[in-house]
Amino acid sequence: MSTKKLILNKKVKRLIWISNSILSLIILLVIVRSLQKRIQCSEIQISILDTTNNYFIDKNDVLDLIYNNFGNVVGYSFDSINIALIEKKLNKNPFIKQAEVYKTVHGELVVEIEQRNPILRIINSKQQSYYIDYDGIIMPVSDKFTSLEILASGNIAKSFNFSDLSSLPVINDDFKNKTLKELFILAKFLNDNLFYQALVEQIYVNEKDEYELIPRVGNHIIEFGDISDYEEKFRNLKEFYKRGINKLGWEKYSKVSLKYKNQIVCTLK
Repeated sequence: MSTKKLILNKKVKRLIWISNSILSLIILLVIVRSLQKRIQCSEIQISILDTTNNYFIDKNDVLDLIYNNFGNVVGYSFDSINIALIEKKLNKNPFIKQAEVYKTVHGELVVEIEQRNPILRIINSKQQSYYIDYDGIIMPVSDKFTSLEILASGNIAKSFNFSDLSSLPVINDDFKNKTLKELFILAKFLNDNLFYQALVEQIYVNEKDEYELIPRVGNHIIEFGDISDYEEKFRNLKEFYKRGINKLGWEKYSKVSLKYKNQIVCTLK
């Protein structure tokens, strides 16, 4: 047999092998799809992934949301259950950051929920209360659970109408409210640093739109001013608490001011 015929035969055999492999794969997929249609939902398994600090939503809430919108899906074939729509509906809940819904070959409908993580609670000048989470999402408070985060109050005018809970406002580059943007910057910095998180209990916005920090320990007020050089201000404050305040004690000061560049001005009682 010539070399050309040998090469041609090899190519034909390879083509036949590839065709058979593709055909086998198609048949396998058809069989799997047929079997999946027969699989019924035997149970709903719900996992709330982050229940250490937040309790905005529990397993019963998730079940109620599914049942109220889709009925009791247990006992129905997975082919008749719109899993993508269930996931989309869950993700519209204002307290859910991310929901993932999937099925198993054993018949379980698995629902995994990650809650939003508030880092700041706002009480504005109209006494409306809402949260800002770590991603800048502005979310309503819950009747079920109060998150013990840093509180911001005072001269904060911005209000929100949470009638459409499927579309929450978010603090990003296009967000117009300067005060909330700056409060979010401060809250995120505090949340990322355990020392400052343990130190600051409340942020107050005064009539000059400057910030005052109320510490968890002591009866003094920290005049922060605006947020220019805020990281440097916090570093100076940390150094002051480590070295300066211990000389006289927490109760000797009425005010600690960080408003002035490269200095801390203290007022004794």
